[in-house]
Amino acid sequence: FKKKIMKNIKTLLLALVASTFATSCLVDDESNPTFTPDGSAYVVGFDNASATESYFMDEGAIEKSYPLSLKGSPTGLNNPNEIVINYTMDPASTAVEGAEFDFVDASGELIIDADSDFALLPISINTGGFDPAAPTELILNISTSAENTIVSEQYQTLTIKFVGCLATVDSYASYNLDIE
Repeated sequence: FKKKIMKNIKTLLLALVASTFATSCLVDDESNPTFTPDGSAYVVGFDNASATESYFMDEGAIEKSYPLSLKGSPTGLNNPNEIVINYTMDPASTAVEGAEFDFVDASGELIIDADSDFALLPISINTGGFDPAAPTELILNISTSAENTIVSEQYQTLTIKFVGCLATVDSYASYNLDIE
C-alpha cells in the first residue's frame, strides 16, 4: 500500500515540476508593437494585396479608392509629419491606362496627412473599356523617401484585376413570361 502512495506522489510531483518548466519560458507579456527590427521606422503599405473590379455592362467611369495605411510605428502613435508615398504602374501590368482605368491624380504621389494613419488612392475605372474575352491587371507598386519611413515588403504591391462580362439579356422586363 505504501509503494502505491509513494508512486502516486512521485507522479504528481513530476507532473507539477514539468508544468512549471512548460509555463516558465513563456514571453507573451513581452511585445514589440513595431514591425521593424530596431523599432525606429514608421511602416506603410496597401491594406490589401489584390482587388477585383468586374462589370456586366458599360456604366461609364466609376471612381474607386484603394487604402494605404500606417502598418507600424516606433511609438505606437501616428506620424506627426505627413508621409509622401510614390506609386508607379508595374511594367508587368496588362491593363492599359486610358482604356480600363485612369489615375484621378496622375502626379504619382499620395500623402498620408500628419497625425493620420491612412490615405486613399483613387482610380477612375472605365467599365466600358474592359475586355470581355480576357481579364487584365493593373499592378501598382509603392515606395517612399520620407524620413524615418519604410514600405512593408508584404504590402508594397496592389494588383487590381479588371473583368468584363458580356450580359446577353437586356433586362427581365423585356420578356413576357406566361407561367401557368
